[in-house]
Amino acid sequence: MKKVSNSNNLDDTSRPAPEGANPLFNGMQVQQGNSESNTVRTGEGLNNPIVIEDRNIQQGAQVTARSANDAFGDRGGAKKPRVAQENSVSELVPPVLLSSVHKQHNPTHVQLYKRVEGQRLPVASSDPLQSGKTFYDQFSIHFQKREYYQAQKAFQSCMAYPQFTRSLKPFEYGTFYQQVSIVYNALGDRTNEKKFLEQGLACFNDSGQAQDLVSLGNMYYYLGDLCRFLNDNEGVIRAYTKCLTTPGYKEKLGFVQLGNLYCYLGDVYTVLKRNQEVIEAYKNCLAVAGYKEMLQPNQLGNLYYRLHVAYCFMNDHKGVIQNFENYIVIPQDKKILDFMQLGNLYRDLGDAYVISKENKEAIEAYTSCLVIPGYKEKLTIIELGKLYYKLGDAYFFFDKYGEAKYHYTICLNLSDFISSLEPVDKRTFYRLFAFACCKTNNYGGSKKYLEICLNNIDYIVDVDLRLFHQMKICHELYLCYNQCDECLDGMVYIMIGLIYGNNIPDSNETKAAILSSYENLNDSEKIKEILKKLTYLLEPNVSTIPVEVIGRAIRMLLQKIS
Repeated sequence: MKKVSNSNNLDDTSRPAPEGANPLFNGMQVQQGNSESNTVRTGEGLNNPIVIEDRNIQQGAQVTARSANDAFGDRGGAKKPRVAQENSVSELVPPVLLSSVHKQHNPTHVQLYKRVEGQRLPVASSDPLQSGKTFYDQFSIHFQKREYYQAQKAFQSCMAYPQFTRSLKPFEYGTFYQQVSIVYNALGDRTNEKKFLEQGLACFNDSGQAQDLVSLGNMYYYLGDLCRFLNDNEGVIRAYTKCLTTPGYKEKLGFVQLGNLYCYLGDVYTVLKRNQEVIEAYKNCLAVAGYKEMLQPNQLGNLYYRLHVAYCFMNDHKGVIQNFENYIVIPQDKKILDFMQLGNLYRDLGDAYVISKENKEAIEAYTSCLVIPGYKEKLTIIELGKLYYKLGDAYFFFDKYGEAKYHYTICLNLSDFISSLEPVDKRTFYRLFAFACCKTNNYGGSKKYLEICLNNIDYIVDVDLRLFHQMKICHELYLCYNQCDECLDGMVYIMIGLIYGNNIPDSNETKAAILSSYENLNDSEKIKEILKKLTYLLEPNVSTIPVEVIGRAIRMLLQKIS
């Protein structure tokens, strides 16, 4: 058996590929050196190169089935070249897998049973041990003659004699099962092919005998490909991991094969939503020397986008930012992502910049997202509202209060978005909006939104925390009314805030400021006007401030003028 060399030209084959999985060709060679062309040339019956279509990993580790003619050609001539799918990361040609007993077994050679002149097959006897040996020998003869249907029957007959099969040594059993898996490959039964290949590998591991580690690694590689075809994602992970941990095997693979292996693992981990493993697999793929350079822009961009999604799920904002910096330098001469993917990428990038407190960069990212043609129109009202809210926040914390107010106003006009907010998020929105209004001298707007906050704060379960926020909002309302030369209305909220603050055991800056304003209130005429305003708040449907709070404020003012 030929071993995998460090070069990337492989000139041997093991078994035919599963239809739709990674095709294994007779005389297959990976053409490298030109990153724009990765073709497989077949040595038997085909004169023209065939471009392998692997599969689009956009929907995960699924394989597009193809007929056996795609792998082996037909007798009438060469097939037309097949163009690989544009957005698939894993479009490169997988390695040819080698094995001492997996050579040149072609399903086009499957024969119906016929007696061979001059040859006598062993005949079963009454001895179970001897009968099992007889069918075992029959299997070997049919297998060598590529009479796979008869070989399958002989195998089934042999397994009916456990006295014989138990007499086989683990290594012999492993070889037997490996040959049986080839038989099922030729007959197109991928499930049994996988089953007996796994059992064969288990026997090899149990035997403890020295084996060709390269051949063992190749079998695990092929098993991983077979599991991908059967959508056995856990099987893919087990097989490829065994392949990578086989001593010395990884070093024998060419950079294309090694890069593909890591990429396939990343695909499967993506389907299973094991995002930490997705990141590790794709980073290992990109770290293989020479692999990234031979990818087409659409392939490389697709790979970076998958990394981006995994980083987002892991809340790794630094990874999101670094990954985008790698993505953005890819030549944009080809369409890499559709407009929705590109818009989502910029949106997530903006989120990462916000977490990193890089508000200027966040503004640029969110703005880039909103100007992508067709992106806004595809968003729901709630999604669009969230995007404008985030952009408004980025402007707010970048001290651009006018722009913040503008984007908050857009959010306010999206009623479905406002209704979708949780109480705590709604209060935060109105307070930021009120602050932006205050900073732009729109004190009327500031008062309006602060009063909304004050009237919608009962959701806070912790009593002391709720009282603190109520006191703080009252003080902010007092400041806004003072700016509007409505000092008496402001003092109403000083009195309300004072009642809230008196119930808070700890002192704080806001509480001290409110108490100071109250102590400086000594004008009896002003106190009477404030009393009138507080009394008005007791009327039905005027205020949501609790009656007992207003009553206590009135009593404190009455004591002050008595």
